[in-house]
Amino acid sequence: MRLLLSIVLIFLIVIFSFCNSKKQSKETHTEQSLPKPGVRYVNLVDTLLNLSIGHGFYQNNQGEIFERKTSKETGPDSVYVCDYLDSSLIINEAGLRSRLKKYLDIKSYEEFPTPPFSRDRKHVYYFHLTEYGGDRYLVRYADPKSFEHMNGPWAKDRYHVFYWSEIIKGADPSTFRAFSWDSAADRKHTYMYGSRVD
Repeated sequence: MRLLLSIVLIFLIVIFSFCNSKKQSKETHTEQSLPKPGVRYVNLVDTLLNLSIGHGFYQNNQGEIFERKTSKETGPDSVYVCDYLDSSLIINEAGLRSRLKKYLDIKSYEEFPTPPFSRDRKHVYYFHLTEYGGDRYLVRYADPKSFEHMNGPWAKDRYHVFYWSEIIKGADPSTFRAFSWDSAADRKHTYMYGSRVD
């Protein structure tokens, strides 16, 4: 029982320290602005030291780019909300992360009228919203110039059809139509949740 109480107490202290921005010193802000190996979150208090560059992105004086996210957790008697900055995006199916600054071109960045896709002149991105703020994915092999968001997780360019950030192998972009979030078809096949069903 004491062990469980100790673990809960330590957990609460860590959460309180993470989100309590008013008691942190200026030196802590500077350290937080520089991502450390294995650390991808920065407390939102760092927006005081980072420049807003638009679309919810911030940049520090070392050129690191962060995306503002909000973590929301609800319990039976409480709601926990914490804003933070994240400097990473997921770049492959295995979940490998890389820094936003290696990919994002903020000058040409634009969001599609309906979520979850966005693009810049070099890349296409998909944002998966979660209660923990969400993750940004690189849509690999997507052509930004011809990329078209269709319906929900469905999208296409002149070469491929995508379900979220994954290519649907064998789908024909020229005849592909998305009917709803879960179903789509091209001239030869029917698809459900990103997989061929016929």
